[in-house]
Amino acid sequence: MKFLKPLGLLTLLAGCSQQPALMEAPKSFSLIGGEYVSEADLAGKSTIAIFSTHTNSKGERFYNKCGAVIASESAVITAAHCVDPTNFVSVESTLVFNRDLEDLRTEVHTRKSNTIIIHPAYNSAQNTSDIAVIQFTGGLPAGYSPATISLDPIPLEPGDSVRILGYGINDELSGKSDNRLRTAVVDVDGVSETSGVSLRQQPTYGSTCFGDSGSPSFFEYKDQLVAWGVASTVRGRMGYKCNFRSFYMPFWMFKDFIKENLSL
Repeated sequence: MKFLKPLGLLTLLAGCSQQPALMEAPKSFSLIGGEYVSEADLAGKSTIAIFSTHTNSKGERFYNKCGAVIASESAVITAAHCVDPTNFVSVESTLVFNRDLEDLRTEVHTRKSNTIIIHPAYNSAQNTSDIAVIQFTGGLPAGYSPATISLDPIPLEPGDSVRILGYGINDELSGKSDNRLRTAVVDVDGVSETSGVSLRQQPTYGSTCFGDSGSPSFFEYKDQLVAWGVASTVRGRMGYKCNFRSFYMPFWMFKDFIKENLSL
């Protein structure tokens, strides 16, 4: 999760949560607040984690973690900054299909990225068009299925309730977590053509934070659960980084890009 400048506070720009080793279960996972996602949860069946390895010109490797939504049998959608190759020689991602990241049986729960496609208008400095598609081979593990991706504009208004999911930290101060996928219901704060849809951070009930970048949000629309966007940035205040607003990239703003790369 990237961080924008909180009002009156120092600017904080950070990628998804840094991890010491690619396939070790990180100790900084789970949405702040919220509830565990059940096996029968349709949204949970299409939400995954991504561990990415960024290699620089010196051969040094840096690791981070994000979330993503399954968009087809061979592709997921995530935030562009999760797989941004700027200043790196290469970026490789491992897709992790499991609600409990303490249980990582590689042959069952993971897939390697095949192609990473970042939106051509993505700007890392301004954090615009923060969306990417990751293609992979090997099919979907049992129990997982593509989400219904909404490419048509959804008339979200302030006060509407949406569901968020994520593997990010569930305690901002300690950074501790139990490595399990969580979900929460939060309210829409506003809609912008540049920064996307903003949601009210509600730490007591649920909010996004470190490691939740690229994780999806869902909305009941026309009697159907649809995925409408992925997490991009958050703002904090009063000395916190994740307690004010979160911003999601809505799919309908990138309809042509998604259709071109997913054949939707």
